[in-house]
Amino acid sequence: MKVMMAILTGFIILTVAVTIFVLYFVVESITVRVIGSVGLAIVLILLVIIDCNRRFGKAKRKPSLATSVKRLVLMSVDGEREKEWLCEGVSSFLIGKGSAVSATDIDLGDTQYGEYISREHAVMNNLDGIWYIEDLESTNGV
Repeated sequence: MKVMMAILTGFIILTVAVTIFVLYFVVESITVRVIGSVGLAIVLILLVIIDCNRRFGKAKRKPSLATSVKRLVLMSVDGEREKEWLCEGVSSFLIGKGSAVSATDIDLGDTQYGEYISREHAVMNNLDGIWYIEDLESTNGV
């Protein structure tokens, strides 16, 4: 992508240079020179706007809901908070039933959903601020 942008930029610079040469050294009509200069100025202004948008447009995006998640909350059927896990700065969680053999980040073994949870049930991964969940071939699925 960077090579293509460099080639395109070089082509645009060459085209502008040739246009300036033709307008000021080949064409003798003052009207053609004025119209050509105005057109060239418009093209250059548009190129600057496009370049600024490409460089700084990403910084203006608002953070999505996924990037602003600070904690995960397990809610009961009644709408009560059962458990809560902080996820700020965490990139991955193992969900399952904790035991002496295997530790889990999100232990659901002692919740009302415990009978449906496998020892290593699923993994949640944070990639660029977006959370993904992957089933680890659990008995009851995700």
